[in-house]
Amino acid sequence: MKQGGFTLLELMIAIALGLIVIAAASILLITGHKGLLMQQGNSDLQDNANFGLNYIARDIRLSNLNTETAVITDTLPKGGVILSLNNVPIDPDSAWKEEYQTRSSTGLTNVNNVSGGTVGAELKSDVLTIQYLPVQTGGMDCEGTEIDNINQMVIQRYFLRADSNSLGTEPSNLALVCDAGRYKPGEALEGMGTDSQIIMKRVEYFRVLLGVVGVKNDEVNKDKFKYLDATSYMALPAANRPRIVSISLGLLARSPLTVGQGKAVDDSKAFTILDKTVRPKNQNNSPKFIRQAISQNITLRNALGERE
Repeated sequence: MKQGGFTLLELMIAIALGLIVIAAASILLITGHKGLLMQQGNSDLQDNANFGLNYIARDIRLSNLNTETAVITDTLPKGGVILSLNNVPIDPDSAWKEEYQTRSSTGLTNVNNVSGGTVGAELKSDVLTIQYLPVQTGGMDCEGTEIDNINQMVIQRYFLRADSNSLGTEPSNLALVCDAGRYKPGEALEGMGTDSQIIMKRVEYFRVLLGVVGVKNDEVNKDKFKYLDATSYMALPAANRPRIVSISLGLLARSPLTVGQGKAVDDSKAFTILDKTVRPKNQNNSPKFIRQAISQNITLRNALGERE
């Protein structure tokens, strides 16, 4: 009985064609998966950044609310941006720490300096501390604690700290958080340093600049607007420190999931965060993540009153 079948050549050709089809399908699958990871990373990054910055901006606009003068400097009691103990008229025996006030280049970070100063050195993050007097009860501070007393000043401090819930594959575990406290003038400080609420996950650098109008006792620069960090502001002669009218926030945010080892993400990329150029640490041959520089300028509407 005569039997039909494939010759060896036909079988080899069929196998080769099948392998080509499988390879093409695999490439499409891998490419599609990488594209999905990129889209998901960008989406998560945008959602986290938009929600976090909008939340912070809303609270920072409360700075100097319901205080005695619509001017913010480092010397005015109850001033909306806390730069020194002069701004916090509490019981002298109360436990105030320098780390509670607005400071430059003192916090945790995951970046190195790229330009200016010592290139390649770790560039530490900033701290921003504001305060305001509530006009009514029923709201909440940044830690989610109800405001039940309109006679207590509310302090809110924004800084980076470690996040214990980060994934093991992530290159850093820093989050932008807020620590809240309260006091009545002349009485003890309450709540500061005991807890902090995460506002934004996966923030690798946090930068704060103070928008100031002119320099006192300087006729040339008295009407000029510029940005200074807290260190530069406090380095000015006490008699020349200008009023603060706005705050500029900058941060480097990172996606939660790795996007693989493809060439779509450049490990050597530097990011400009306000006045600083930075590069994430330890990026060579590590899982790659999407990063984005984000900034926002916030006008302090409660600090735009009559000049001193």
